[in-house]
Amino acid sequence: MSEVTRVATPREEERDPSAGAPDGAPMQELPGWLARDAATLRAHPAFQDALRTYAGLMTRKLENAPDRVRVASEEALLLIGIALSAMHLTRDPANPRSGATLTRAQVFAARTGLASPSRVAALIGLKKRMGHWRQVDVSEDRRIKRLEPTAKGEHLAGLYARTTLTPVQLLSSGADYLTLLQTDPDFQGRFAAGAVNQYLGGVRALRAAPDVSYFMRQVAGRQIMFRLWLAFVEQDNGSRIITCPYERLAASFTVSRGHVRRMVEAGQARGLFVIHAPGGQAIEILPKFVALQEMAGSLVFAQIRQAADTAAAMTGRGRIAWDM
Repeated sequence: MSEVTRVATPREEERDPSAGAPDGAPMQELPGWLARDAATLRAHPAFQDALRTYAGLMTRKLENAPDRVRVASEEALLLIGIALSAMHLTRDPANPRSGATLTRAQVFAARTGLASPSRVAALIGLKKRMGHWRQVDVSEDRRIKRLEPTAKGEHLAGLYARTTLTPVQLLSSGADYLTLLQTDPDFQGRFAAGAVNQYLGGVRALRAAPDVSYFMRQVAGRQIMFRLWLAFVEQDNGSRIITCPYERLAASFTVSRGHVRRMVEAGQARGLFVIHAPGGQAIEILPKFVALQEMAGSLVFAQIRQAADTAAAMTGRGRIAWDM
């Protein structure tokens, strides 16, 4: 029998009034358990190493990625990709109607406000052209056009799972997630289903504060913020001013120089940076930006850890709880 990975219970969904974003900006619909777990993780001795590992992995893995195009926001690219993997990995082989389909991806995006049906179709069309996913006919019902990952797509999904679990493993004294990923063929599916169920249940760590939400709505927004943060923490010279040319950032993430400039200027307007020279030659990183990265990272880690711990405690296939 398939197991069900579910989000927090109603008791755990109580809001934590003491939780807040940097500079007192209110959190957006943040469950109390998530705020408390995130605060605990921020106090962990290995938190800074975990955050630096995560930022480095996420930027390196997504450099020059061809799907960094103006099809959908950064948040939509991330969550729709996870949802597709979850649908495929939790598919019931005895039920020809189960699995990943364009329609189910569009339903997920519509229910969570991620993207319009046309943008989801464009994104999946791009993934098919890139050779990550393919469409297969279902002999029992030719109206169903199931999506399945190619070998390349399976490799990328596994790579992303390792990328997200590696830093969280540094903060966990419980299950060995990376070993389970290798030895339990259903663990990755349960983990992905858990993340999707959290999202369907309203747990949206990446929308926790307006500044985080703004950058997640931009193409390559999170990766560019990670790159600026890494440039600051790795220079280790006591200066708050970094050099991070817009041309280099634009080339790394296949966006325009103007796109990068507009994001940095928006960050300055939000009190995250001070631009001292054009073109990214001198950007002052303000304490609010550092606090924002730490807050956002800890929330994401808390959400990942809950999904991973739930998946580790179960056996068999997971299930996406569409009815929540």
